Amino acid sequence: MKTVHKEAQVALSKLHNDMTHYADFHRGEAPEYKIGDKVCDVINVSRIRPYRPLATGQSTIPPEPIVIEGTPKYKVEEITDS
Repeated sequence: MKTVHKEAQVALSKLHNDMTHYADFHRGEAPEYKIGDKVCDVINVSRIRPYRPLATGQSTIPPEPIVIEGTPKYKVEEITDS
């Protein structure tokens, strides 16, 4: 009976190590932040990234629409791959 119990413990330990390895495969270390650092608002702490200011030419304010026959329209300058 002790042999069976020992074999089960060894098998469970190996299974635990294997599962931990595969679960942690894509996980990285969480970044360290200091008080006052800006971060993007994301739910999961592993997905939080440091704040980066807008690049030159970027704007968070959408352009004014062109009103045609009472309906607002926007001019599309470029379509990028998504």
